[in-house]
Amino acid sequence: MFKSVNDNSKYLYFGTIFGLFLFNLLLKINFLDAEPFWYDEIISVKSSLLDFGHIKHQSEWDNNPPFYYYCLWVWIKMFGVSEFKIRLLSVIFSCISVSLIFILAKKYFNYLTALFSAVIFSLHNFSYAYTHEARCYTLVALLTLLSTLTFLKLAQNTNYKTIILLGLINFLIIYTHYIAGLVLIFQFIFLLVFKKPGLKPYLISLGVCIILVLVRFTKKQFLLILSYEKGSETFWLKTVDANSIKTALIDLFSGENAWIVLLTLFILSIAFVFYMRKKMTNGEFQFLIYCFFIGGSSILCLAIIGIYKPIFLDRYLLFTIPFIAILIGWFICNSSKLMYLLIIPIVFLQCSNFVLNPKKNMDFRQAAAIVKDLKGASDALIIIQTKDVTGLFAYYYKNELFIDFKTMKENLKKNKVLEIENSADLNGLPYKNENTIIFCQTFEKESDNSQIFNIFKQNNFVFGTSKSVKGVKISLLRKIKTL
Repeated sequence: MFKSVNDNSKYLYFGTIFGLFLFNLLLKINFLDAEPFWYDEIISVKSSLLDFGHIKHQSEWDNNPPFYYYCLWVWIKMFGVSEFKIRLLSVIFSCISVSLIFILAKKYFNYLTALFSAVIFSLHNFSYAYTHEARCYTLVALLTLLSTLTFLKLAQNTNYKTIILLGLINFLIIYTHYIAGLVLIFQFIFLLVFKKPGLKPYLISLGVCIILVLVRFTKKQFLLILSYEKGSETFWLKTVDANSIKTALIDLFSGENAWIVLLTLFILSIAFVFYMRKKMTNGEFQFLIYCFFIGGSSILCLAIIGIYKPIFLDRYLLFTIPFIAILIGWFICNSSKLMYLLIIPIVFLQCSNFVLNPKKNMDFRQAAAIVKDLKGASDALIIIQTKDVTGLFAYYYKNELFIDFKTMKENLKKNKVLEIENSADLNGLPYKNENTIIFCQTFEKESDNSQIFNIFKQNNFVFGTSKSVKGVKISLLRKIKTL
């Protein structure tokens, strides 16, 4: 294997770790608050504004475990709520992850392998996009790397502190996202394949994990895991087809311009691992196979399951990206010295895909501004469809109502802001005696809009102004006087 001249320099080692962290931090805080919160993010914020003990039960509705919300709850207590502050937590998780990638690759290989792996991850557009998202995915990647460090230590040197620590970290992985439980499965398979003495200690750590699951998981969470989505498809989660596979590969291998190159290098790296088997130490070979299990087999496994269950989604596999980066970085640095130069076109291809300001699917910041403008000094009634986005509207309409989340809906009613899910909900609303209604619609494909507008028409409301922004349509309706 090729070694750097300064491979053993502690100053270079720690300086590079700090440099990578700082570079990622400065890169990823760019445009952090440029885009408004969108639907998924406001769920995270709402859940984290609850009393600590209620977060777990709120997360059941969201179909996600609560650990990320617990982390965000603590973060909010320290720093408050804004787009920048909330998303900064995801950035920090990602910056720590890139440092751990360097540490892992340097431990088993050389300085250049570690550096190239970290650079590939740092410029990964899909991973970067989720540093600008107040969701759990960068935390899952970080926990997977922490689990890997602890797991590899356990496989080499057994002690009870490591056993308990691994059990705790692996519990936190599935307490952050159920799908990431694949990591535990492939760790077990790894120990079986290589007949490691750490198998028995790993089973004990798995027992620790199971005990924590039994203590912390609710009945609804168990039912969700055993029959995920009950076999039904949702608008965001579908069974696997050729298009979803291609989309996942494009995202996981760094975007439209880079994915074919990086996927090819990834496949070649697996072949090269076996070609170089006799020239590597057992530790190097086994770590590369571990990276393939987590980085490659997880994608394949979820795709196979996704044929039968609607659980396949590219962002659910974001935790595989660090291990993909390590395998590609190792291949570039160890196949030939001439291959070092390949990092230049790879960086160029990644940068050509890079979007510094990832766009969100809806813009309630602008929608709330339009509503305020339409309302003016009038006493118009505001109706929000659907109920899921009421919090998102409240955050931008009157932030003080949103922050006091427990009384938000009641206070919105006092401010003449009501919510509906469908046409049936209109029956319970006091809108018939109003002169002006401002109607905000979202998720139009899921709503029976024609029936809603027919009901308004039957009650003598006619359309005035109608404006659309990203993901939201705002309509002004006025009551016409009848003889």
